[in-house]
Amino acid sequence: MQAERNKRATILTSEGQKQSAILQSEGEKQAAINRAEANKQQQILIAEGEAEARIRKAEAEAIAIQKITDAVGQSTNPANYLIAQKYIQMLTELAQNNNQKTVYLPFEASNLMGSIGGIKDMFK
Repeated sequence: MQAERNKRATILTSEGQKQSAILQSEGEKQAAINRAEANKQQQILIAEGEAEARIRKAEAEAIAIQKITDAVGQSTNPANYLIAQKYIQMLTELAQNNNQKTVYLPFEASNLMGSIGGIKDMFK
């Protein structure tokens, strides 16, 4: 009788351990799925945020170009003004950077000077 009780106790213990391992495994599986879903959702939200930022930046650039066109008039191409402005900004940054050893200029440096001179002509 005692042997039968011990046998049943051993069987019940092993069944409990088996069930516990199954439940723990299923819990870990569900946790991994939840982490993967959270990561996926995070990546989607990041991508949507970056796309929205690019759209807003493009809209701001369009407004800026329109305002430049209004300021310099229809006879002058606003792209020349914007290119010259970028050149000046780049040269300012190069002049402030002590570690910069190489300077890249357009193939034809006269275009740079022409763009800068074009700014002066726009305001005459």
